[in-house]
Amino acid sequence: MTEETDDLKKGLGPRKIKRVSRSLDSEVNMEDASRSDDKKAFLPDYDTDEVPVLRRERFLEMLADIRVRIVLGALILAVLLWVVIPPIYGALKLRRAKVLMAQSTAALEKNNESEAVLHMKRALLMAPQNADVFRQTRLLNARMGDPSSINVLEVLAQKNEATLDELLALVEQAINSGNRKTARSTFNKITGKRTVEMTILEMKLLSMENKIPDAMALAKKSISELDMADAEKVRLALASLILKADARTAESILLPLAESPSFSGITAIRLLAKNQLGGGMGGSALASGLAEKLASHPLRSANDALLIASLRIQENPAIKQSVIEELRRLRVDGTPDEDLEFARWLNQQKAFQQAVDFISKDRAMSASPWLLIYLDAMASLNRWQEISVLLETESVVGMSDTLRSLFLARSAEKSGNQERAGECWRDM
Repeated sequence: MTEETDDLKKGLGPRKIKRVSRSLDSEVNMEDASRSDDKKAFLPDYDTDEVPVLRRERFLEMLADIRVRIVLGALILAVLLWVVIPPIYGALKLRRAKVLMAQSTAALEKNNESEAVLHMKRALLMAPQNADVFRQTRLLNARMGDPSSINVLEVLAQKNEATLDELLALVEQAINSGNRKTARSTFNKITGKRTVEMTILEMKLLSMENKIPDAMALAKKSISELDMADAEKVRLALASLILKADARTAESILLPLAESPSFSGITAIRLLAKNQLGGGMGGSALASGLAEKLASHPLRSANDALLIASLRIQENPAIKQSVIEELRRLRVDGTPDEDLEFARWLNQQKAFQQAVDFISKDRAMSASPWLLIYLDAMASLNRWQEISVLLETESVVGMSDTLRSLFLARSAEKSGNQERAGECWRDM
């Protein structure tokens, strides 16, 4: 009994105690679990899968705010203005500058230098740093006789870097200055397809080299290969070359051209009119016909009114005073350049007193072109004493000392003051 009891005590006792401990552990674990569940209900939810949803909702809520939309719109507009608008605006300005340069070239081809310069200045303001616009400006300046621009083109030609237009401009200026050798050497550098401008310049060069028959043969050959507009230009160039040497042949070329509404047509009328005023053999009938053609031509300019007036006066000298008064009334709306041409025309018509009255002393002292016309008119009226007082006492804008001394010397001579005249001649 004692052993069994001991065995029971040894075997069962510990087992019962172990089971009790296990049950106690499970109860403790259950209590801990229940406690943890109880705590979990009071902790925030940190489920990371739902975070983007919350951020997106917050972002949408921000966008729904009108103030945020205004700020974002302003930022987007600022970016567009900073990044997109300047290149577009620059491209538009460059395009406008090239259009203005084309207009300047067209004006120069029509011998309207003032309009050509105006368009050229506006183009430079539009694209002051563009290389193409700057080069085109230099070309136009060279064609108008600017020495520095011509020198640059000569350097480019020596380096074989000049364009066709730049070479043509150099040839033209060399012909105008009478430099036959330079004109020929520069022309020989021109390569490529022949243009009407090349043909006209070669005709002028041949005429300069006293090869008129060769120039006429070149013109005849070119006319058969060109379209109507370019053929008119070649005929006009040929007529202007032979007008002094063979006026009859030149007139036979110009008279048909005068019927054209093109620029060549009105240029032909102007050449015929100037030839007629210079002693042409056409008589009053031709003068009247030319005046009518010029007045009705669609491309006539304000200065053509002076040419028309000269033809009318040649046809009927008795109407000279009425024609002058009519033109003077028109000067009310005239430009400064037109007024200057009118003043020159008055001197050409020997209307010296009208020229003095039209210019006036104040305008004469404002600029040298006005003063020179004014002084010429005064000298033609033998008003030398007034010229002397004017130049001695008044400050002259833009008049060189040499020219001033010349007028003072002539004035002193006409007044009989030889000592003063000698001083003025020495000052020159």
